Amino acid sequence: MNKRNVFYWILYDFANSISLIIFYLYYSQWLVIDRGLSDLVFNLIFVGSSGLLLLTAPVLGLMADKRGLRYAYLKWITLGSYAFYLSASIIAMYSSVPLWLAVLCYLLANYFYLLSIVFYTPFLRDISPPEHRGFISGLGQFGNWTGQIAGLMVCLPLLMGKAILPGPAGRVQTFLPATLLYILLSLPMITLFKPPEITTARKDILLNDSGKGFITNCRELLQVPGIGAFLLSYFFFSDAILTISINFPIFLNRVWGISDKVKSLIMLQILVASALGSILFGWIGDRYGLKRVMIWVLSVICISLPVIATQRNFIGFNVSLVLFAIFFGAIFTVTRALLTKLCPNEKLNFATSFYVLFERFSTFIGPLVWGSIVTGLAGFGSVRYRWAFGVMTVFVVFGIIAAMRVPNEKDGKAAVLIPEK
Repeated sequence: MNKRNVFYWILYDFANSISLIIFYLYYSQWLVIDRGLSDLVFNLIFVGSSGLLLLTAPVLGLMADKRGLRYAYLKWITLGSYAFYLSASIIAMYSSVPLWLAVLCYLLANYFYLLSIVFYTPFLRDISPPEHRGFISGLGQFGNWTGQIAGLMVCLPLLMGKAILPGPAGRVQTFLPATLLYILLSLPMITLFKPPEITTARKDILLNDSGKGFITNCRELLQVPGIGAFLLSYFFFSDAILTISINFPIFLNRVWGISDKVKSLIMLQILVASALGSILFGWIGDRYGLKRVMIWVLSVICISLPVIATQRNFIGFNVSLVLFAIFFGAIFTVTRALLTKLCPNEKLNFATSFYVLFERFSTFIGPLVWGSIVTGLAGFGSVRYRWAFGVMTVFVVFGIIAAMRVPNEKDGKAAVLIPEK
């Protein structure tokens, strides 16, 4: 195991999480609260980025598998995310720029971030032996959460201080510094990482596979035991989790009416708990089985969501959030490690494109449901946000039902067609 590669892989997750959290937390509020964008249109940003991903990710993932160019694709896609995060940051500094341009740049920045995950995640199989894959996945997810923590801590003084960049004081001051930190810290992954050499056997597989059509590859992927059920489960529960994530800053503002400083402190406690959960459950998944732990985690999330939605006491709300965050941090650690065990190596990029695609395709439904509830029930005040939050529980229940059909990775049903090195 190349420890430098592991470090660069984790650092990349750390880096892109800095811009991710600042844009999720503050760009969302800048668009909806400061610039008056409707909740429904805001959610359509994520529907649009998901639509682009639906059109491109499977094809690009398949091309990367055939040509063995996963690392090259990751480089170019990361450069694309640099461009649009920078553009969105600069646009926010100038009120004279049309709002639709800010929306478009944010949509494309989100799209390139998502697309990068298609090519980043499969490197988990290259940098980690099977027996430690859950733990290394947990380290990567730990990097994700700690990157978000670092982003909030670095940008909090900018949020609370005077304007030092063009534009008003407050939220706008955080976008460009977060983007520059992302660029600086992600560069080692796209410049110093050493991708594994493609063996002769691997080249033969790629050449034999290159004549297959897209539909044939889809059919073969879904014939791998457990992949279909896994992706369906992932579709449902990620729908709930991601819809809540992108709307959570607005939920805090509308339901609790708290300041940006308090929101940042709440997010910090959530992220610390999530980081601990990602490490803990990566180890637990290796010890007790990733599929089994996945169902445990989803069951706790299913209970947590209605509890959080109905809390009227702020202290109780905070305690519920921290408990939820531990399992929120765990779920993506466990699922991406499970994917690498269920899927044969020669289809891992293609499978990962569907992993990310199912996650984002679910955001066609969740944000539309959320946006329709809070827009259609405008006369009900802040309680409509509680209802939207609680409805997400239904999606998690369906995710648990589908997860029960995924084979345990220890029972020999999960297909691995290429021997592990």
